[in-house]
Amino acid sequence: MLTIRAGEPGDAEGIGRVHVAAWQWAYRGLVPQGYLDRMDPDDPDRLAWRRHLLAEPPDRAATLVAVDGAELVGFSHVGPYRPDDQHPDRTGEHPAGGGELYAIYQLPERYRTGVGRALMDAAVALLRERGLTPIRLWALVDNARALAFYHRYGFRDDGGRGTFTIEQPGELPVELLELRLTFADAGRLPG
Repeated sequence: MLTIRAGEPGDAEGIGRVHVAAWQWAYRGLVPQGYLDRMDPDDPDRLAWRRHLLAEPPDRAATLVAVDGAELVGFSHVGPYRPDDQHPDRTGEHPAGGGELYAIYQLPERYRTGVGRALMDAAVALLRERGLTPIRLWALVDNARALAFYHRYGFRDDGGRGTFTIEQPGELPVELLELRLTFADAGRLPG
């Protein structure tokens, strides 16, 4: 049975496994393959960072995990919107305030099983409970699968644009285009 709960420091390893598996699956063909191949769910620095984030989340930020039995199968990370004016590579209006879905990932084999929807419902509800509306997120322009999910849920392109830079040792940085979406009706959860 799928359960959504607050993340705990002991979830760091499971989140790492989900994060790497999801990136290697979802971003194949969008992100340089060498970068994806080098991702390591057991990277000690990333695990330490995740444990710290789970033990001491920044102000009004939270990590939610989807657990099926004893297996962690997905996670989302949410909090206050990070102002665009802190990112010179982003264009459009620079709204302040509100909430942001920083990340939402699930194991590839759990795609289209309700895990993403359950995580999104919990993330939106938590942000609304904390008074963090409107709710925004950033997505890669070429990530059709994710954009379709966000649009079905009720997020709409609000005109914000930017780039996400992938840096790899010994190679030139790769800039990927991204767009900002805002939840079209923050006063309701889609049915």
